This record gives sequence, C-alpha cells and structure tokens, in this order.
Amino acid sequence: GKMRGSVQKRFLASFIFLATVSSARANALESLFGKFADCFRGPPEKLAQLSKLRDDFRIDTPKLKSITEHMLSEMDAGLASAGTSSLLMIPTHLTAAPTGRETGSFLALDLGGTNFRVLKVDLQGNGKYVVQPYKHRVSDALMARPGDELFDFIAQKVGEAAPECRRADGAAGAGAAPTPLGFTFSFPVLQTGLAAGRLIKWTKGFSCPGVEGEDVVALLSAALDRAGLNIKVTALVNDTPGTMFAGAYGAPAVSAGL
Repeated sequence: GKMRGSVQKRFLASFIFLATVSSARANALESLFGKFADCFRGPPEKLAQLSKLRDDFRIDTPKLKSITEHMLSEMDAGLASAGTSSLLMIPTHLTAAPTGRETGSFLALDLGGTNFRVLKVDLQGNGKYVVQPYKHRVSDALMARPGDELFDFIAQKVGEAAPECRRADGAAGAGAAPTPLGFTFSFPVLQTGLAAGRLIKWTKGFSCPGVEGEDVVALLSAALDRAGLNIKVTALVNDTPGTMFAGAYGAPAVSAGL
C-alpha cells in the first residue's frame, strides 16, 4: 500500500546515502592503508593478506544499490506468499505512526531473548518522553519451563516495577481504570488484532511448552490477573515496528524500523 511504498523509497534512499558515505570512507581508508603500507616492515605475504582483507570489505555504490534492490524484491516476495523469500515477512497491519503529540503514562514490556524489560513511560507531547526501565534476565531453566511459569515470572516483575497497579484486594475485579500496557514480543507471531496474536514458533533458545499456537496476549493477561495487577494489555507489536514507533514519536518522518 501507500505506507509500504513510502518505506521502500526511504529504505532505498538510506542505502544510497550509505553508498555515498561508504565511498568517502573508502577513499579515506585507501589513504590510511597506503600510509600503513609505507611503514609496514613485515613479510610481503602479510601485506598481501591485508590487501585482500581490505578488498573483501570494499563495497562500491553500484553494489550497494544492487543489494538494496534485491532486499526490496525479497521483502515483496515474502509479503506476497509463504516460502518464496529468504526473509521471514509477517504483516504488521500498521496503518499509521505516532505524531509526537500523544501524552499520558503507560507501561511497556519488551520480551525478546534472555533479557526482558519492564518500562514506565511518560509521553509528554512535542516528541518528548521519559522512560524508567527495569531489566531482568530469563534463566536458561525458565526458557524451557511451561509457558504459565514464564508469564507468571514476567507478571511478578511487572508488579515489582509498578506496585501502584496492584489491586487493593490482590485479586481480579472491578475498580479503577486499568493501566494500559504495550507488549513487544520479539518472536514470530500471527497477529489477529491490535492486542491479539498467536505464537507461530519459539526462537532464540526458548522452548516453553503450552505457548506455540496460543494467543500470547491472553497468556500474559491471565498472568497479570493472577498477580492481582490492574493492567490491561492494549497493544502487541514485534520489535521492529516497536523500534519504528519509538523513533517516530520523536521524529514523525520515521517510517521504518530495523
């Protein structure tokens, strides 16, 4: 669509800019290598090895443009159908990005490997924000335990970071409006809604049973309820669009995340 076309143009422009910068750097490195060669006192074969190493890392502008076009082609193929691209492409269904004018206090959870982060975020408008992070490690043992244990551990750490979100009676029930939480889940997910998505397959060393094929937002929400937290998961994103959103809040022209 329109947004994807814009992303592709920016992606191509970024690589062209990189090509220009790389060309300038290559000239500088060439000069530096020449000075090094002048004072090199080792065997000639060692200098030849260094020359080859330098050449192996040299990428000229036409080559960078070729890489860009190939990557864009693979992106299109990955979005068009499964199994025909070297890139794993899962639609995010995003239609807009932050404007930088949004305000409010929120929680965020980022799970994408052996470490996960709980963040308290205060959006102040005008592209300004304050983030208070809490970083935790997921043990090797927990990465293979049943999914409920993993999400209970995550909910426990969320409660420690935001004790003000605990319900007075420690149990689920009616009361004050729940605190919204955005969930960045950096694993292959088939997203079926803004706050709904089924894990396709564990990666990054995780193998917790009872999660693949299940809605990870539902699993996290149940764990938050068990922990007596008045928190509602309002959005699910992968790390790449999460990066894009974070960048776009401070610079609305951002339209891609890496």
